[in-house]
Amino acid sequence: MSRIKWNLEILEQLKQKNKMEMDETESIIYKGREILSSMTEEVWEGEDGDMARDQLYEIFNKEMVETWRQLDDCKTSIHKAQDTAFEAKNFCNELYQIFQNGTIPADSDSSSCGGDVLCDLENGEILKTHMENAGKSAESLKSNIEMAESILAELETDEAKYDYTSYTEPIKRQAQDVIDREKLFRVAVTRYDQKVEDMDRAFSSQMLQATPDIVPEPFDIACLQGYVFNHFKKSDIVDYVGNYETGDLGDSAGTLQIQDIFKMLFDRNDIDINSLSDEDIEIAFLKLSKEEQRAMLLGMGISRTEIDSIMASKEKRRGYFRQYFNSQARNSISDIDFKNPKTKFSTNADCADSKSKSKSSGYSGSGSNTGVVDCDSPSCAYPRLVEYDGPATRLNDAANALCDDDPSNDAQAIETMNECLDAGFYYEDKDGTKYLMYDTEYLEYCKEKAGEGSLLYGLLDDYERFLKENSAEYGVVSAFDGYSWDPTYSLKVSQLRAGYQLTLNVDSQVFGSEIDNKRVAYEATYETANNYFYEGGELNWENISEWLKADPIDEDSLEYSVFAEHMRNMTDEEIENVLALGQIETAVPFFPDIYERGPVLPIISDRYYLLVETLFFRQDISEEEYKELIDQETRAIAFAKVVEAMENNGGCKVTVDFSPTDCEDGKIYTVNMMVESRNDTAFTKDPILNSYAQSNLANSLSRTIVVYPNASEEALDNYIREEAIDVLETFEHPILLMEYSKDDVKKICLQTIEYVIGKVYGEVGKQDRYGLCFDALTIAESIAKDYEDTIAARGATDALKQGKAAESMAITGRVISTTGTGEKGIVIENYTIDEKKLLIRVASYNGSKNESLSLKSLMDSYSENGDDFQKYNDWYGSNTGRNNSNYYEYTVQKALEEMYNINSIDLASVEQVNEAIGLVEEAVAKLGIITVTEESVKDVTSWIKEEAKNG
Repeated sequence: MSRIKWNLEILEQLKQKNKMEMDETESIIYKGREILSSMTEEVWEGEDGDMARDQLYEIFNKEMVETWRQLDDCKTSIHKAQDTAFEAKNFCNELYQIFQNGTIPADSDSSSCGGDVLCDLENGEILKTHMENAGKSAESLKSNIEMAESILAELETDEAKYDYTSYTEPIKRQAQDVIDREKLFRVAVTRYDQKVEDMDRAFSSQMLQATPDIVPEPFDIACLQGYVFNHFKKSDIVDYVGNYETGDLGDSAGTLQIQDIFKMLFDRNDIDINSLSDEDIEIAFLKLSKEEQRAMLLGMGISRTEIDSIMASKEKRRGYFRQYFNSQARNSISDIDFKNPKTKFSTNADCADSKSKSKSSGYSGSGSNTGVVDCDSPSCAYPRLVEYDGPATRLNDAANALCDDDPSNDAQAIETMNECLDAGFYYEDKDGTKYLMYDTEYLEYCKEKAGEGSLLYGLLDDYERFLKENSAEYGVVSAFDGYSWDPTYSLKVSQLRAGYQLTLNVDSQVFGSEIDNKRVAYEATYETANNYFYEGGELNWENISEWLKADPIDEDSLEYSVFAEHMRNMTDEEIENVLALGQIETAVPFFPDIYERGPVLPIISDRYYLLVETLFFRQDISEEEYKELIDQETRAIAFAKVVEAMENNGGCKVTVDFSPTDCEDGKIYTVNMMVESRNDTAFTKDPILNSYAQSNLANSLSRTIVVYPNASEEALDNYIREEAIDVLETFEHPILLMEYSKDDVKKICLQTIEYVIGKVYGEVGKQDRYGLCFDALTIAESIAKDYEDTIAARGATDALKQGKAAESMAITGRVISTTGTGEKGIVIENYTIDEKKLLIRVASYNGSKNESLSLKSLMDSYSENGDDFQKYNDWYGSNTGRNNSNYYEYTVQKALEEMYNINSIDLASVEQVNEAIGLVEEAVAKLGIITVTEESVKDVTSWIKEEAKNG
């Protein structure tokens, strides 16, 4: 099947029901064995007694035990399916990681989650095709940029140089990101589709195999389709087996079972079987998947040994269907569906008398019921769509009016919707109990009329889910045991911040409200959210403040994406205002107010970042828009870091200042996060000590966050050095308090950081870089020794090591620094490793050092900071290692040109790069040299060209 949908809550219900059935079966077995042990020969004599003991022994020691085992098999299948469903749902929820940091999430997270597992294979293929096209466009873009670079390089002279790389490199990097991440995304979507499809197929098959061959209702086929669960029913086993052996199954087919079969065949269970031909049934049957066909045949009472032959023979199948549906099942369906006919609206004149009778009998709903009555008129026997069309059209038009930008008609639209929604209520008597029902056909017709994606569809879809999950039978709203009162009911629409809700009320007027203003649906669309956040061409900050402080109704609601769209267009000052309004102030008696981060800020933080990442994949994006998105991405990450830090605010109010500065790769966002003192008398009654304690608390929680744009390996290293220098400049060494000029102090600081960096990079000896005198150099060296012992310096030194590693490991990523009281953390986040570049560098390292280090071993050692990585990192950090690596990369590029006519390593696959490296290694071996160096690079490239000519 092309579309799969599992409801995880229903799956949990199935698991609990299976457990109950197992416990009940086990109890029956033990009770039966107790009865059997009491049936001694002294009490039960003769042939009848022996026969009874034998039969009961077979039942309680063999047949019931086998039933328990089959239920246990079902339990295993359910648990396995549930774990797989959780894995699929969690994997799908984390797919955004691909766009965030270029990694595929783990597909083995089986932690509990709710909602639906959805998989549409056709749409998945369409999505993968779009992603593949995006990747091809990115490859084309990168190739064109590189061609432009080569043209510009040829135009350069000693007198005229062009700084084109500052424009081309960011484009190339982002294009490569698109290429890499779209491939990952396609792999992830394929993995998800396959996992869900295998899960669905395996569960259906396992549950069918675990079902006994001969039981009155062999398998609850509704379970596979997600409908109402049915309990196995008691029946005369002996009579059933007799009918089974003679092939006469018509009389034993239960009504509910037949309705389930109709539901599978025609997606509805109120079919008039007399209007269907054999061809109609046959066509509907063939549209089912193989698993559904087997489930249906089992539901009809056919043993597994006969199913294969029936499925293989068209004539045998038709004959069996004819016998099955022409028996008492046909009459049973007719009786069930049409013995209590009813109309849905009072527009039919034949219902007028019935309406008055209903009221006089005390059965009609008062209050908000709008012409909905029980009807015994023959003309009302079959619901007609024309009866639904009028109110459904009014309902849809009113819902659309709520989505326009004219609030003046909203009150009338809500009144109309309430009237049309109440029209779906009616009463039905069953077994002496009166049920308040909701017309599910009317509900489904209104949904179809509205169309997916609309406000009305979303509200009705939620309401439909409520009716299915909160009652024993789909469509039942409430049940009443008395007849001497006049119950009221209503289903009302009202605005709830950025969306609209449906609330249900049912009052018997005897025991109080059975259902009191219960929210049964909520939906927000782009239009409703946009109207709420934006009014008169300006942001409505009053509404935004209310929304930011309220508990989320549905974290998956579209309103958060709509607000993220507005955030993209906000100024930095408005972003600061969002963070200020997103804090919840709670009054505490006798103490200052407590502030805490509101629940909406983390949601919009994720949506803001995800929106920006998604926009990078637009095919029509201009160069100017691309630069703007890079800055937006940096700001979105800065926003997320602040939101994360606000969780630990000590109950204090937080104010934030965003300060962007320009650099070669885009904007650098520096965010000053200031925590205000609360002047809380809980600390101490001494006002001086209290002020001091509060000031220390606020200072310890305040911090400065600096977020750099995504950058190449070289730029990462430079950014980290800048942050390390910033750390040093805040280090107040006593020697600097001497009488040095401001300029000399700056030079001493810079020279000090050179000592620290030199120690990390193995480049000690760059003393007189800033023209300092001997005394100043001595001071700088002294400061460096003291500086290395500070907490902040250790963090900066670790970051410098990361920068060095980023260069050697071909890492691109983003530098983020956080400065608090007395410490500074500098990290590289969202980094990716250029596997092709690293392959080439490892090959050069192996040749230079006579090693046999593999790419995987190096990456594992890097993650553990192991010896292999340290040796490689020191080699690449030296001038010799870096130069030899560059020469090796040049020869690999030449090999790719000769072998595949590829003029850029970025356009080659990993396999092609590996083959090119093999050719270079062959050239090195033939020429009798150790590796590619400055002296041998020409000889190696010449050998490669000659080898290519010779084929």
